Amino acid sequence: MHELQLQQVLTEYECNQHRPVKLGKTTATVLKVSPETPEQEGYFIKIERCDSPYNLRHEWAALEHLNGSLDVPKVLSFSEIGDYHILRTMTVPGLPACDDQLISQPERLVRSVAKALRKIHSLPISAHRQFERHLAVSMAEALQRAQSGLVDMDDLDTERQHLTSAELIQQLHEMRPASEDLVATHGDYCLPNILLNPEDFALTGFVDLGYFGVADRYQDLALAEGSLRANLSGNWS
Repeated sequence: MHELQLQQVLTEYECNQHRPVKLGKTTATVLKVSPETPEQEGYFIKIERCDSPYNLRHEWAALEHLNGSLDVPKVLSFSEIGDYHILRTMTVPGLPACDDQLISQPERLVRSVAKALRKIHSLPISAHRQFERHLAVSMAEALQRAQSGLVDMDDLDTERQHLTSAELIQQLHEMRPASEDLVATHGDYCLPNILLNPEDFALTGFVDLGYFGVADRYQDLALAEGSLRANLSGNWS
């Protein structure tokens, strides 16, 4: 984000004490704003271009929708300043599941990650039909991003690093499953997006729900497995 535009946002919300949060692979600018008095509470501010593939408006809608039924951050405000969407949310207690303190106990961590995912997948899909993330939707988005040159070719797994974006799309169509096991999904179920209590490894919340919706459960399972492989040594997936 351009420094002048960032300063405009900070001035708008009087963010005098803040620090950047760099965790995971989000393209958004994320800041943690500290309280200035004991009576205040800190919060997060997420800033993303309006035309970004990551739809901050979708995350805002998902958080508002899930409030009360899932452990998600409370929304303080959603607005648009220039070319950017601005989402402010309350902080959620706990540590990201990729924190060293949690990773040092991989068996407990994996059990907690699996238990937390079951909580999402157990939500009744009839209550979340407005958030459709079926293959038809996600594959259309993938095709649009490939055609727009938005695929991060440096982030491919080893076996696909030699492929072009066109070849990736072709492979995606060839490997498309004949059916879908539809459930409510997180959409980006990776360790940085799962918050746990370091004392007992209990779930405290989920973040980054911009891809939340009704989709194939194996979308979350595949992302969880990849994240566990990337963060843990040994076979814990």
